[in-house]
Amino acid sequence: MKNGFNCKRKLLFLMFWTFMFTVAKAQPNLAFYPLEDQFNSFDYNPAFLTSREKFTFSIFPLGGISTIYNNQEVITDLATKFLTGVVYDQDFKKIFNKAVDKPFFHQTGEISLLSFTYRSPVGFFNFRIKDSQHFLASIEGETTKYIFKSQIPIDILNQIQHLPAQAAHYREYSLGYSHKSRSKRFTAGIRAKLYFGKFSAYSDIEGSIQAVPNTINDFVLKTSGIINLSFPQNGATFSARNLIITKINDYIWNRGNPGMGVDLGLRYQLKPNLTFSMSVIDLGRIN
Repeated sequence: MKNGFNCKRKLLFLMFWTFMFTVAKAQPNLAFYPLEDQFNSFDYNPAFLTSREKFTFSIFPLGGISTIYNNQEVITDLATKFLTGVVYDQDFKKIFNKAVDKPFFHQTGEISLLSFTYRSPVGFFNFRIKDSQHFLASIEGETTKYIFKSQIPIDILNQIQHLPAQAAHYREYSLGYSHKSRSKRFTAGIRAKLYFGKFSAYSDIEGSIQAVPNTINDFVLKTSGIINLSFPQNGATFSARNLIITKINDYIWNRGNPGMGVDLGLRYQLKPNLTFSMSVIDLGRIN
């Protein structure tokens, strides 16, 4: 009787989380952060911060590099083509058509430049320097679907499609702390963050396919909109030349766009083989 009750409870638990994963739209990817032994687990929950050694130190490139994207096939094909050195027009056409089929294109890269962890009698401390970059774009629509097609339907002409995109690169200096209760069942963690934005871009471009006057099968893609950029430059006015000659050091050590944030997390061991955890990360803003 007891075994039957346990089976029903496990089945209900599995059905509940299956439903939650189906309707949830909070995060664009599934990562391995619930596994506490993963090297980047405390990136997603500061309560997972722990260390068997008294001191733990790592530096780039041994500190850890992670890349997250939601269109693996597109990225794999593009990287393979560039590595082989042979890229044809039909390859770009194939990659573009795959990207159009998804509502969003999301890509994130994180590089841990330095990480230092100290195990003390009152808990675990960690100091970390990390670079992060994010890119998000939406190109799904009827207009972009017909860009590479020879025959364009009449109802597509002059139809306006929005093509929003956003990119950001920033450096993060943070100090994390986790504390475990005397019972060893409850752990809480916090990470204070100081951001320095290196580059930011936001575009609200819109485009439409229009027929060329006095022709039969000639079409053009007309775009309009504003692109906002933020990056260090030389000179009082912006130009392509200033962008090219911008010093690398000015970009790497740019401190003109500061910000602050915090990570909060907790972990509670309900049973020896069942743990509940919850976290909120990057709660803050960059100027």
